[in-house]
Amino acid sequence: MNIITTTDAKDPSEFIASKILKQLEQGKKVLWLIPGGSAEKVALLSIETISRHPHENLTVSLTDERLGKVGHQDSNWREWNLPEAKLIPVLGTGNWLKVLAREIENNDYKIGLFGIGEDGHTAGLLPEKSVSKWKRVSITPELIKKLDEAVLYAEGKNKQPILDSFQKGMSMPAQVLKEVPKLKIFYAK
Repeated sequence: MNIITTTDAKDPSEFIASKILKQLEQGKKVLWLIPGGSAEKVALLSIETISRHPHENLTVSLTDERLGKVGHQDSNWREWNLPEAKLIPVLGTGNWLKVLAREIENNDYKIGLFGIGEDGHTAGLLPEKSVSKWKRVSITPELIKKLDEAVLYAEGKNKQPILDSFQKGMSMPAQVLKEVPKLKIFYAK
């Protein structure tokens, strides 16, 4: 497994934007799932690039969301600057997982951006006995496996041990990303 070492979020954001734009240029419908947390900066940089190109066949949603009232201050949802895209927030969408499953079936190319926690969590999928201060709704491992491509972004020296454990196959929720047909890992020290 190849980990691309980088100095910042620019490399993974350019990778994601180029993958999405290539699919859109081919007339394909694209679903892009984005996270909160430290990987969100990669999404924001990708959005800057994508927004300068036609993107009407792009659908965007989250990998997970902190529960609360629509628009609560700790929500992972933002008003993304993608005026042509179909945006699907988690909160206020009804049965979001059902909507997301339908989008996975209805789009030609599905890509997800994921972060990883020091305990190996990703997309709100926590290890057993882990405690989170937030109640969440998260994408399921089954839906993750239906993606065509996943990008894992880790940032900071404190992430090196968990990336080593991930590569060695240690049990953690993030291991599900290895079941996606294409996985690219970026690590910003």
